[in-house]
Amino acid sequence: MLAREQAAAAAASVVIAPPEPLALETLGRIAAGAPVALGAGVHERLVASHRQMLGLSRADRIVYGLNTGCGPLCEWPVPPEDAARFQQNLVRSHAAGLGPMHPRAVVRATMAARLLSLAQGRSAVRPLVADTLAAMLNAGVHPVLHEVGSVGASGDLVELAHVALAVMGEGRVEHAGELLPAAEALADVGILPVSFEGREALALLNGTSCETAQAALLVLGTEELVAAAEAAAALAIEALGGSIEAFDPRVHAVRPHAGQAASARHLAALLAGSRRVREGARGDGAGNGRLAPVQDAYTLRCVPQVLGAVHFLARENDLGVTVCRFEHDVIRDSAIVGNARVLGGKDDAVYEDELGVVHRAREAAQVDPRCHDSSVATAGGPSAHRTAHMRPAPPGFKPTYP
Repeated sequence: MLAREQAAAAAASVVIAPPEPLALETLGRIAAGAPVALGAGVHERLVASHRQMLGLSRADRIVYGLNTGCGPLCEWPVPPEDAARFQQNLVRSHAAGLGPMHPRAVVRATMAARLLSLAQGRSAVRPLVADTLAAMLNAGVHPVLHEVGSVGASGDLVELAHVALAVMGEGRVEHAGELLPAAEALADVGILPVSFEGREALALLNGTSCETAQAALLVLGTEELVAAAEAAAALAIEALGGSIEAFDPRVHAVRPHAGQAASARHLAALLAGSRRVREGARGDGAGNGRLAPVQDAYTLRCVPQVLGAVHFLARENDLGVTVCRFEHDVIRDSAIVGNARVLGGKDDAVYEDELGVVHRAREAAQVDPRCHDSSVATAGGPSAHRTAHMRPAPPGFKPTYP
């Protein structure tokens, strides 16, 4: 029975196997608690990379972070007898985060992104370092990472220093809902702290894994938000007796925008079979010498244009897949500049605000009599589905702002 349970657990593990990237959804699974396993060939690459670093050291080659200081101190040599202490002090000096703790999901995604980076075998770390990170993820030992500290562009040195500190058995971690000293939590789950060698501390610190984690989770959250917004829009369209002709695929083929077309298909599927929506223009009179509207307001008929754009732009920012594919440390340089993820994340916040703009207008059309004709008694009346958006305000209407 135990062997069968272990096999089932292994089958559910996310395999970290560069150069295969982690998809956003896969990183989201790890963030939610899925275990991880290192794929075939990872250990061999790590051993080869570490052996190369040892060869450079024996040849008295100057290697940044191995036998030199870091940053502005790179012109100062580090003697071999001080190398281990230098790596240790590098972690301790940078583990200076402040403010609230990052949520567990962000911490797990950060650890996973760092593990993927190290598993490429370009950072000269021993397999022990990668194995320890994986074991901590699987045992639920999560370093305490603070929200204040990263410079947001040149690497998440502070956050990743707290990860490295926990790997050393120092600092604090969250385990089983409790905050504990890292040494105590590691001992409880049978994981030995790591004493860094070579340039292993630098390899753990020097990356944008925390930015990557937050950006990836932001995109996944945006997609959930878009799906919820589409469902809310469909309910409003049905309640207001709107038309589904605006979601005809032929309309969206004229402007071949992938996100818009996908959103239109989703809305059409949600509204399929409804007896309240209209197939097209009414064509009959609305009474009082007026025609029934031949098209709905923007906030109804243009839902795919808004929500589809948000979904598409979130993915287009590439806040995870390409980052996870290419982020790595090398001997003399590092692909760690995070401006694209920072700026893309800001854009995502703007895109998400658009979801609320159209939703508020639809909501007003359903509950605020100032936003539709006073003669309409029911939500399904002939002009109730026309909101105040893009039409003159009713007499006496005064806007209110939160």
